[in-house]
Amino acid sequence: MAGQQKYRALSDLLRKQTADKLAISITELEGIVGFPLPASAKLYPAWWANQNPPSSQSKAWASAGWNAFPSLKTGAITFSRRDPSGGSSFDRSSLNREKVLLPEFRLEEDEIKNLLRIYLEGDRWKAAVVEGGAHGIDIDAARGEERWIIEVKGCGSLSAMRVNYFLGAL
Repeated sequence: MAGQQKYRALSDLLRKQTADKLAISITELEGIVGFPLPASAKLYPAWWANQNPPSSQSKAWASAGWNAFPSLKTGAITFSRRDPSGGSSFDRSSLNREKVLLPEFRLEEDEIKNLLRIYLEGDRWKAAVVEGGAHGIDIDAARGEERWIIEVKGCGSLSAMRVNYFLGAL
């Protein structure tokens, strides 16, 4: 089994979906494809990159019209249907600014990175994202000759961090 054929069961699953998003655990995905995914799929977000040209695994979801967004801390992958123009199906109107101000609405850093990646890819950027506590550039985005280097901060665990963390970063 080589290339896209290896992940054909994933392509078939995505083609049958009626919703625009599908969240699935890596363990469930291994059951669907019928073999264990390589260790790199569980350790490195780059394995899930929506590459061009695509890798054998990304051909499986790209050929079905989807993008993959891993959350390796939780061991889950969210597949998101691309819009017909080739971008993400991310709905920018879903970012309710009032919600962000509510104290019970606190995003973890990896959640913010994934939201930014979806937004950027929907606007034709190629975004490389480092998840977890890894050092380095959080989001390295490129579109044509433009390049953005983005540092992401989530909600701090201490009250002082939630108030001063952003100002300290500036």
